[in-house]
Amino acid sequence: MTPESAAFEEHLRRCDDALPGVELGVALLIGGVLHFVTDPVAPTDATWGLLSEALETGREASSSSGPAELVVPLREDARSGFLIARRANGAFGAAETALLRVLAASVGAAGVHGQAELALADLFADYLSPDVAASLLEDSEGPDLGGRTMDISVLFADLQGFTSLSERTPPAEVVELLNRYFAVVVPAITDNGGAVSAFIGDAVMGLFGAPVSHPEHPLLAVRAALALRDAVNAMIDEHPELPKLRVGVATGPATVGSIGSPRRRVFTAIGDTVNLASRLESSAEPGTVAISPETYAVVRPFTFTRPLEPLKLKGKAVPVAAHELLAMREDSADLLGGGTVATPAALLRAVTASRPRKPAT
Repeated sequence: MTPESAAFEEHLRRCDDALPGVELGVALLIGGVLHFVTDPVAPTDATWGLLSEALETGREASSSSGPAELVVPLREDARSGFLIARRANGAFGAAETALLRVLAASVGAAGVHGQAELALADLFADYLSPDVAASLLEDSEGPDLGGRTMDISVLFADLQGFTSLSERTPPAEVVELLNRYFAVVVPAITDNGGAVSAFIGDAVMGLFGAPVSHPEHPLLAVRAALALRDAVNAMIDEHPELPKLRVGVATGPATVGSIGSPRRRVFTAIGDTVNLASRLESSAEPGTVAISPETYAVVRPFTFTRPLEPLKLKGKAVPVAAHELLAMREDSADLLGGGTVATPAALLRAVTASRPRKPAT
């Protein structure tokens, strides 16, 4: 939780302590739409009338008929949102109104941004791992256009034969298929510390070690790739007509950042590593995962793999010595560190030659 979010929660707690028996809720005005960002005081017709009055006048509005209600703007212009107070009996007195006014101003100053961040975190959670989302939200300035060069791992996955399938399948069924497919693809990426960078038709692009650096991004990427493969294969077991998944993973430097215009931008990665991941995915056999030599150098002690015939890939002058990723070793989490692998990628590369490796099964 960010400091602003913590302050927001603390101010609401103080409201509860200072006015026992009073139900409290906070509603924010975002894009002209009222959003309840706490457990709301269920709005009645009277509540909506008070909200309308407070929005128009910029001051608190109250009602003592039936349950007593008081609506207090969080800021003087009433354009940020409102604190809503209700209790079963007895109107709010002058002192209580003054207290609620002070508390509303405190909530507005400390909590509007914090609670909005929590809502954004819920949205980001659909595309990013919790750690990545939290790191992005801590950057109050937001990402500028441009980028920086980082060592990352890139994952591409698509459904082999999807184009021909879509040509002979009604559009509604194609959309249903993609929704089912992405419903397992996205969690496989985000649950393993990745960020979904783009959807391109039936293809998905995931980044590991970006936008937040992580020393073990190759391991995160291959775990995600296997989770993707296994999840889609389980779907195919139930529905044999579905196309199989192909996955490519590459590791190396890439320029990571916001690309576009000041009004419309996307977060992505650009560079040879990205191109290589895409080429590996398109060359992989259906139902398999192909990884680059750089990825293999890091993950070899932790995985079962088999070498592929050197791949002649578009844009590459020399054939690429890729490997097919088969499975994670059962003891992979315990080889280095405890519980989770905690050794920087550079050290992993240094020790790969000395680590014993079981034959693939």
